[in-house]
Amino acid sequence: SVADARRAAGEGYAAALAAQENVGILRAAEALAEEALGQTRALVAEGLAESTDADQLELALSEMAQQRATAESMASVALDALKFTVGMPVETTVILADSFETLSRAFDGASVLGTPFDPNRLPEIQSQAKNLELSELGIRNEKAAGLPSISAFYTNQRNAQRDAFDFLGEGSWYPIQLVGVQMNIPIWSSFGGKEKVLQAQLTRDRAETALEQFTQAAALEYRAARSEYNSSLEQRIQAQRSLDLAERILNRTRIRFQEGLASSFDMTQAQNQLVNAQANFAQATLRWFNAHLRLERSLNA
Repeated sequence: SVADARRAAGEGYAAALAAQENVGILRAAEALAEEALGQTRALVAEGLAESTDADQLELALSEMAQQRATAESMASVALDALKFTVGMPVETTVILADSFETLSRAFDGASVLGTPFDPNRLPEIQSQAKNLELSELGIRNEKAAGLPSISAFYTNQRNAQRDAFDFLGEGSWYPIQLVGVQMNIPIWSSFGGKEKVLQAQLTRDRAETALEQFTQAAALEYRAARSEYNSSLEQRIQAQRSLDLAERILNRTRIRFQEGLASSFDMTQAQNQLVNAQANFAQATLRWFNAHLRLERSLNA
């Protein structure tokens, strides 16, 4: 339960952080669009650009503003979901202290990939192993119920046996002592004892099968989690390369636009490419975070 709660809280935190990162991306893109629009309007006033270029940039800016407002609403919902997951009142003010960069440094991929898989560390396997152990004791208990039993007893008492109630007097007391041995040999039990032993053995077999299934399922989950981690890590690396390329394209397009060698359409396209690359990188990072948490859970690390 603790491991599942930790993973759920981690995924909720990463989702809230990703939503907040998306808001920051759109705000930065909106600022770039406003800057480009201001420059275009200045060029239009000087007669160096057409008004259509300014209209296209203004339309793109309006769309970015709508996307930013939607992202802010989604970020608020993600933050409320995080507070609900960790048991905080929704009205609580929460500030996320991390960024994608700082959180990325907190995830040590080499450590989790270097941890060997041991199903005995998993609480599910430990619990099922205890069930198997208890079922073994259950067989011994049912077998012991069919064994002969012997018991001994000893009693010592004194009786007054008087007509009047004068127990505090000096009358005679008559002691009685009993010693005995009792033996119980179950012979006729309608084979109930044997049936109970067979039932206990069936319970043991079920527990043993369940333990084997749990162990195989844990191994499959570990392999799937490791594969997902490697895949998400590669996707994040590719998304980082695409982001770097989109930033270079935007910088070159901005210089060409200022020199009158690129149109507003080229500028808008370059900005959209950067926004998409930033969003793809944020989503790839979020998948990497979740894959890391899944791999840790499969190892109980």
